[in-house]
Amino acid sequence: MIVVKLLLKAKKKLTDPSIFYFRKTIQIEFRLNTARHFIDKEKGTKMLKNQFLFFLIIFTLSGTALSQNNNLLQCTSQGTTSYSPPLKLQEFAVTVSWTTNYSCALGNVDSGTASASIVDNRSCLSLFDSDSGQQTINWTDGSYSTYSWTENDITIQTIAGQRIGTINATIIDGRYQGSNVLETFINPTLDLVQCLGSGISDSFSTGTFTVTRL
Repeated sequence: MIVVKLLLKAKKKLTDPSIFYFRKTIQIEFRLNTARHFIDKEKGTKMLKNQFLFFLIIFTLSGTALSQNNNLLQCTSQGTTSYSPPLKLQEFAVTVSWTTNYSCALGNVDSGTASASIVDNRSCLSLFDSDSGQQTINWTDGSYSTYSWTENDITIQTIAGQRIGTINATIIDGRYQGSNVLETFINPTLDLVQCLGSGISDSFSTGTFTVTRL
């Protein structure tokens, strides 16, 4: 009887959601290491470690722990954004194109991708657009989720050289329609020397994506 209880206890630990979160964390750290070509080679390791640290801090402070019963979906994200022409210090019209890949540890979808392109006035000092917006994630099972936000739903701040954004949105169509979205993303601060020269043609981000029932 004691052996059976121990086996059951071990099985429970192996199936605990925190185990899946730990595995996803290891996967994220591995994927971050593959992104070094996006940033300066000598400073890359330090910046990626800081980026990973801030991702974990935001993940915790935003209340997105896997143990929360009202979470319908919990994902991590990696995104690339390109700027044409490259960003400079002076603001001008730029075509901004981005692709974000989502990898999910909690919920009934495994992964998804969102891609979009807009023309907007941007510069190295105004990297993010704080206006209202809308985005669609196409999930690998063939479903989709479209969510939207207003300028009052997005906040941007800079902490220790990292630009951190938070979006509170609502899914207006598709899977999880009517649910709330909390999305965070982190970008390293752009190199102002490069902004003065050839300009910034792309940037890299990591983040979290949580869908919560209202």
